[in-house]
Amino acid sequence: MLTLVVISLAIYAFHSSSLIDYAYDDAFISFRYAENLANGHGLVYNIGERVEGYTNFLWTVIMAGAIRLGADPVIIAKVLGVAFALATMFLMIAFSALVTGRRGWPTVVPMLFLACSGPFVAWAQWGLEGGMFTFFTTLGLFLFLKALKDGISFAYSSLAFVVAALTRPEGVIFFGVSLLYYLLLVRRARRLKVDNNEQEPTTQASPEQIADLAHDVRLKLFPIRIAQLATPFVLIYAIYYGWRFSYYGYPFPNTYYVRMAGSLGAYLEQWVRGLKYISDFLWSGSGVVILILVALLWITFRPARRSPLAFLSLFCVVPIVYSMHVGGDSKHFFRLLMPYLPLFYILVAESLWGVFRLAVETKSDPRVRSAGRILFVGFVAGLLFYTYYFPTLLFFGGGKPTLPTWSLLRGKTPAYEAVKGYERQKRLVGEWLRKHAPKGTTIATTVAGVTPYYSKLYTYDMLGVTNEHIAHTEPQPNRIVSVDVKATFPDRPAGLVRNILITSHLKSDNEYIIRENPTLIIEGYDIAFRKAGYKKFRMPTDEFVQYYFAKRPVQFLP
Repeated sequence: MLTLVVISLAIYAFHSSSLIDYAYDDAFISFRYAENLANGHGLVYNIGERVEGYTNFLWTVIMAGAIRLGADPVIIAKVLGVAFALATMFLMIAFSALVTGRRGWPTVVPMLFLACSGPFVAWAQWGLEGGMFTFFTTLGLFLFLKALKDGISFAYSSLAFVVAALTRPEGVIFFGVSLLYYLLLVRRARRLKVDNNEQEPTTQASPEQIADLAHDVRLKLFPIRIAQLATPFVLIYAIYYGWRFSYYGYPFPNTYYVRMAGSLGAYLEQWVRGLKYISDFLWSGSGVVILILVALLWITFRPARRSPLAFLSLFCVVPIVYSMHVGGDSKHFFRLLMPYLPLFYILVAESLWGVFRLAVETKSDPRVRSAGRILFVGFVAGLLFYTYYFPTLLFFGGGKPTLPTWSLLRGKTPAYEAVKGYERQKRLVGEWLRKHAPKGTTIATTVAGVTPYYSKLYTYDMLGVTNEHIAHTEPQPNRIVSVDVKATFPDRPAGLVRNILITSHLKSDNEYIIRENPTLIIEGYDIAFRKAGYKKFRMPTDEFVQYYFAKRPVQFLP
């Protein structure tokens, strides 16, 4: 067991080192909110405008604390993300033991798969809240099942769920599914008509059945247990929700309205995009392994309907429905599915344990058993490599089939270097604008993270994530036709740009941007701006090559 733990950590360290030198643009939106909070301007993107363009309240507040103490939020975000990822991996050992009732090497298998998972490793350290959110959702579910099986208070899981919900709104889903599941189990237990005078059972629930619900009914404890689960979450989250509603004035974050369609037809198109998002994941390396082995678990080994495995299987359905509802996501490595990966890999590990029993433990001949062990180890190693390699190929190698190379596995490819170079240039542009932009300069951009964060300039987010007006317009699925891709993204493949824009950035209002008359447009140049008199100019610096669009050349400071 210890050997597998060490191997898991070694794989994670290798995998992490190839991804650590990158931070996703959206993280800098949160950093900008955090910086304004740390400087006393409130949780705002542009000073004086209350628009909730973030969905990671607690993470942003933590970053604000780091900035207030003089720390670099990029470094703090990466350190915390890696710490939460490692904590989740170690938690998986206890979680797997709780769910399956086993000890030893089978409980480390989910940890191995997480170490190989591109979405899990990447989004824990790309500056956003993924690592923290995944840890607290996993912890909440672990404590929930432990309360069912061992009788500890549900309040612990409730507190973990509320921390998750304050980190990302989807934490409410994990809490809601758990509460509903408990209510259904209580209803089933009450139907058993257990004698209220029967004494408390002296045996623990079996690993395969959640049996202590009958105890809750006999002693009439279930109202107290429900209160333990619901009260901490509802009380804390209600206080937070009341504050944010009074502060921002909308029931949901601005990012929700950016994604959501108004008409039925547009909403159905959104579901189609979400279904495409799920299908892309299922045909990626991680998704294929999960799909086949979870299906094998239920078709061949058939866990009990009320077992913890059945409960975790509910979370194979939740991300499908949610992703379709919001229309998927544009970010690399399937960010929306990251918090579900620990649960998926517990199911995968249980399926592999069933394969091991069939291939090895049921054989009487020692030679056959030894051969079976070797074949099983090779099979699992192949699955782990496929889980690591195929998503890496999609991201680093541009998706073109190729044999594994050291450069590809380490992320030293032109595709990844181009992505990092693009982010680096946006930082240089922001820093340069901070020094040389005239007072009162405003910018408009479709990339609202890095450049606005470093420039400190008033920014119009042309995709509406931090802009209230654009977020509440109707989606425009055909607007991509009018975008001058070459002028907007001169160094990026047009296919990649179209994919990103079509996936989740379908709202814009260029007429509104023209009326607001920004000093210059950094990215997002559209034909409509050309008709309004905007022209293309180069920034007067030799540090980098960057064009901007304005009605006349900007007189930058020396």
